[in-house]
Amino acid sequence: MAKTVRVLAFHGIGGVDLNDPDWGRQWQGTLGSALEAQDLALAADSVFVHYDALFRDRPLHIVDYLKALKRLLASGIEHTFEPDGSKGFFSDLTELALKPFQEFRFTAGMVAQWAVDETLRTATRALVAAEFAKGPFDLVLAHSLGSLLVYD
Repeated sequence: MAKTVRVLAFHGIGGVDLNDPDWGRQWQGTLGSALEAQDLALAADSVFVHYDALFRDRPLHIVDYLKALKRLLASGIEHTFEPDGSKGFFSDLTELALKPFQEFRFTAGMVAQWAVDETLRTATRALVAAEFAKGPFDLVLAHSLGSLLVYD
């Protein structure tokens, strides 16, 4: 009889759980195959964390990309204005400037948001802590942005 290993899993960027709420099924299959290939008498009981809505529900402005680039690469990029969320020149300018980058919303945009938005960081920390509290877990799987969330 196989021993059950409790696994907590965090996906990466890409709007994974918004695009496929059952994204964990593929990971579960891959994990099961990997355990089987190693001839381990283990079965995975996995929890797949959904966090994309936290990112979707937070604003993302062109300035956030610049701030994230500065913070993550220490490049010294300076900004001259910050959109305050109200409609007006800067909000319209931000919306216009981001149009070509909409495909980045759930890729580089997620990392940019996480790097500069303290409210979002607080929410992701709370989510990660709440998921860990459901443990104990024997293994944590985290990919890409999921690794940053868990480490943070």
